[in-house]
Amino acid sequence: MDASAVVVKTQKGQDEIKRRAHKLPQRVRAVLIMIDGERTVGEISNQAAHLGLGPEVFDEFEVQGFIARRRKLGRSTGPVSGGGGGLRESTFWRARQFMNNTVVDAQGNRPVEFTRKLERCTMLVQLRGLFDEYTRAIQKKHGEAEAQAFIEHARKLLA
Repeated sequence: MDASAVVVKTQKGQDEIKRRAHKLPQRVRAVLIMIDGERTVGEISNQAAHLGLGPEVFDEFEVQGFIARRRKLGRSTGPVSGGGGGLRESTFWRARQFMNNTVVDAQGNRPVEFTRKLERCTMLVQLRGLFDEYTRAIQKKHGEAEAQAFIEHARKLLA
């Protein structure tokens, strides 16, 4: 797949993230979680390499129907409520969803307290305040390379 392509999760991809519906291997699923509809395949491939996966994982995701190429209509995606936040607000929602998905993936239903804290967040600055707790939660379950890939992606979203 072209490194400049931007991809989004299909319904099948979202089902895998929410319910582990297709039982992807943990490292492969970790890459699927990183797909946010904003970053290019090349950007995500750099993090996938830390997990021992090459760019061919994106071709496989596309063939199996987990992802689709995004139409070139602009960079902002995701839920954006009214109020004029635009791209910044979209970044907030992507960061919050990513942090929630990866913590739930790491700890199953156990991180109830942390997910409640995430749900109470309404601004990026609040999510940034949870970053250290997020880092600890991710490092408990995942191997070092996978945890670092998640932490680095979260750090970029919160920047």
